[in-house]
Amino acid sequence: MKKFILFVVLLGCSFAPQIAQPKQIIDDIFLVMAVGYDYVAENRFTGTAVAPFYKPDKTIENLAFSNTSSLIYQNRDKLESESSKPLINGKLQIALFNRELAEKTGIFRYIDNLQRDPNVGARIQLAVFDGSTEKTLHSLKTDEPIGTYLSNLVDENTEFSNLPLTNLHTFEFAYYSKGIDPILPLLEEKKNRVKIKGVALFKKEKMVDFVPQQEFFYLRSMYENFKKGVFFIKLDNGERAFLTNIASSRKFVVKHNNGGFSPNVTINIKVKGIIREYSGPYIPNDLINDIERQIEKDIKKKNKKMLTTFQELGIDPIGIGHHVRHQTRNYKGENWEDIYPNVDVKVKATVSILERGVIK
Repeated sequence: MKKFILFVVLLGCSFAPQIAQPKQIIDDIFLVMAVGYDYVAENRFTGTAVAPFYKPDKTIENLAFSNTSSLIYQNRDKLESESSKPLINGKLQIALFNRELAEKTGIFRYIDNLQRDPNVGARIQLAVFDGSTEKTLHSLKTDEPIGTYLSNLVDENTEFSNLPLTNLHTFEFAYYSKGIDPILPLLEEKKNRVKIKGVALFKKEKMVDFVPQQEFFYLRSMYENFKKGVFFIKLDNGERAFLTNIASSRKFVVKHNNGGFSPNVTINIKVKGIIREYSGPYIPNDLINDIERQIEKDIKKKNKKMLTTFQELGIDPIGIGHHVRHQTRNYKGENWEDIYPNVDVKVKATVSILERGVIK
C-alpha cells in the first residue's frame, strides 16, 4: 500500500511542471522580433512592436503595432489590444531608441525593462535610430523578419568591419561600472533601407554625441581587440591603400607621478593586416615600411584627437577610468570625473603589413 501511495505521489509530481507551465502554440501567438521607442514628451513615448506573419505561400508579412503611453507596461497592454494574438518577446532580436528620446530623456528605463524580462536574452542588439522608429518599422520592406534584418545588419558590420561589439549586456556593464560609458550603433533610413550612420556616445543613459562611420576603426582600436577589420588611407605619395583582415589589439599601461594620484595612461595598439588593394602600379618593398609608418602616424593622430573630444565632453567610452582603477592599488574611483578631463593619455601604434594583394 505504501509503495502504491509513493508511486501516485511521484506520478503527480512528474505532471506538475506541465500543469504549471502551459505550452504556447506558435500558431496562436505573435513572436515580437523588433521594438522601437520614440520621444513624444517628457513623460510620454510611442512604442512599436513588430512580429512576422508567415503566409501559406511561405512569404512573410511584418506586422507592426504602435501606441503612445507614459508607462512601458501600459504601452504593451495597448499594443495587445490591437493584436489578434498575444505578443511574446521570446524571439526579440533588436530594440531601437529614437535619437531625440536618447538625447532628451535617456533610455535606461526601457533597457531596465528589457533586462528584467525573462524572455529577453542578454545578447539582443540595441541601437539608436536617427528618425522615427515608428515610421520606419511600419514602412520598411524586407523579405525577412525586420528584427532579423536589423540584427544581421549590426552583426555583419561588427564581424567583418569596424563597428564595435555592443548589445544589452555591454550597455548594462558600462552603465553600472565606474570609469566607462556606454556606446551603441546609430542607424538611419535611406531610400527604404537602413544603414549604419555612426556610433552613439552616452553619458550614463543620455546620448551626447556620435562617431561617424569613417572613424569607426580609430574608436574600435581603443575600445576592444578585434579581427577582420578594414582600413583605408590616403598616402603621402598621392596613392590610396585599402587593408583587410586586420587584427587589432590594445593594452593599457597606467603610471603615476610623484607618488600621488596623477595617472599617465598609454594605449599601445598593435595592428596586423593585408593590403587588399593599392591604387599605384606596384608596391616596392621599401614602400611597405613607409606605408606602415604612415598608418601608425595616422592612428596616433586620429586617436589622440578623438580622446581629447571625449575628455572635453566628460565621457569615457574607451574605459580609461576602468583600466586606471584596475591598475591602481587601493583606488576605488573617487573623484574620477574631476580628474579624467586632465589625464595625460598617449597613443602608441605598431603596424605590420603581412601581405599585398590587388594592384591597379
